[in-house]
Amino acid sequence: SLELDATHQNVITVSIPNDFDGNIEVSTNTGDITVTDIDAKTLKSQTDYGDIYIAETNADVETNTDTGDTELHSLHGNISAVSDTGDTSAENVNGDTIRIESRIGDIYLLADGAENDYSINGVGDGQKTIYTDTDMGDTEITFTGSMTE
Repeated sequence: SLELDATHQNVITVSIPNDFDGNIEVSTNTGDITVTDIDAKTLKSQTDYGDIYIAETNADVETNTDTGDTELHSLHGNISAVSDTGDTSAENVNGDTIRIESRIGDIYLLADGAENDYSINGVGDGQKTIYTDTDMGDTEITFTGSMTE
C-alpha cells in the first residue's frame, strides 16, 4: 500500500516499457496529472481538482477534470476531453474523432490536416469528426493544413 501526506507535495513517477500495448488509467482527487511519451491502446486520466497535461502520445486519450485546465500536445489517436470548469487546449492532434467539452471554459483546438478533412459539429463531409461544446466560453478551431480539393 502507498500512503501520501496531503500536506506535502508528492510526485509519483511511473515508467512504462517501450513495448507496452495495453490500457493506462491515471486518477487523483486533488493534483495535476502529467503524461508524456506514451504508446498504448488507451490512456484515461481523471482528476477532481487539478490540471491535466498529455504530450507526445500515441493512444486513444480520454481526460476528465471537474476543476482544472487540460493541455494536449502532439497526440495521435481518438480524443475525448471533458471539463466542468477549466480551459482545454489541444494542439497538433490527429485522430478520427476529437471531442472536447467544457461546461465553463474556453476551447482551443489546432487539428492536424485541413478543415475539409473533418465534419465539425455535424457540418461538413470530412472523414474525421470534431465535436466541441462549451456552455460558457469561447471556442477556436484551426488546422495545420490547407483546404484540399
